[in-house]
Amino acid sequence: MAEVPPPQYVAYPRASQPDCYGTVEQLQALSDAYFAMNWRFPLNILVALGLNMILGYSISAIGAAGWIMAFALSLLASEVLNYRIYQKVGFGKGWPSWGPRLATTLFALNTFFCFGLIVYVIMQNLALEEIKRYGVKSGFFGPNRRSVQEVVARRLPPQDAGPCDHEPKAALGSEAVRPNPTDA
Repeated sequence: MAEVPPPQYVAYPRASQPDCYGTVEQLQALSDAYFAMNWRFPLNILVALGLNMILGYSISAIGAAGWIMAFALSLLASEVLNYRIYQKVGFGKGWPSWGPRLATTLFALNTFFCFGLIVYVIMQNLALEEIKRYGVKSGFFGPNRRSVQEVVARRLPPQDAGPCDHEPKAALGSEAVRPNPTDA
């Protein structure tokens, strides 16, 4: 019987380049939003309780106009508290410019029913899943700041490197000098 030859592999260099998914700025924005949502949600509950107590009387006394006023105040409070956070999530996920505005409006609508819990969980999950795509390790309570900073530090290219390759950038007005593989 004929003997099976050993497998042959192509001899090309396999450089240890960082994963080119997203940018460091997107990861940093996502992690900032993720950690900000953790302490913003209890504040949103307090604001929603305050609005419900203040507007509870006005809704029953005024009627439909009270509901409109309650929604407008809820939207304003949600805008002040959450828009910047949702803007960071939108930047990290590559959303269009109207995406964070829509998320903020949905949060304001949801505040009436369950203090925004549904939208909060959805936004937290969106940010967490995107953070995991960058290779950040996540435990039972999600990632910690140290693990995010390790990935950020690992993904930062050297000062003279391009975004996904570790070759020197060309100076303005000159061509990049790359080593010729046949000269070795």
